[in-house]
Amino acid sequence: MDTSKINIKMCEKATGVQTSWEPEEGDYAVYKGGLKSGVVILVAHLQPSGVGDFMLPEYTEITTNFNRVFSARPSKYIWMPRQDQLWKFVDKDDSCLSRMGVFARWCEDPWGFGSMPFPKQLELLTQWSEYIDIFTTIEQLLLAYVEHTKFNKVWNGEDWEKA
Repeated sequence: MDTSKINIKMCEKATGVQTSWEPEEGDYAVYKGGLKSGVVILVAHLQPSGVGDFMLPEYTEITTNFNRVFSARPSKYIWMPRQDQLWKFVDKDDSCLSRMGVFARWCEDPWGFGSMPFPKQLELLTQWSEYIDIFTTIEQLLLAYVEHTKFNKVWNGEDWEKA
């Protein structure tokens, strides 16, 4: 699991991905504030947190890999999706091999120019290759794939912007 500062930032800024998070056991998250800010936790156990006679669904008790229990809103955390969770954002019904083929083609030629591109297309492909090279882990690259294919966004080093 990539726990680098850049991946945490990329995940935090991926609002489409973050808003779809439904915490489950085995998730990785980073607390956004306070003394534990920036510490990656593994969600080991979830249960609704009760307040008085009411259950507040936006609060969840989270037992972490440190065996501490937090009662907090999931919105106080940055979800760090695993590879399998990122794949769920794209063609869910395809076989793994099919998904990998589509992903590999996206990495090389997202526009489908083919093997004999025109000069302007070749320039775009060169720029795209340089863009792909900024990602240093498969989690970063898969997140870029999800952001581009599902939300039409690219990473500019600070935030996701419209492609």
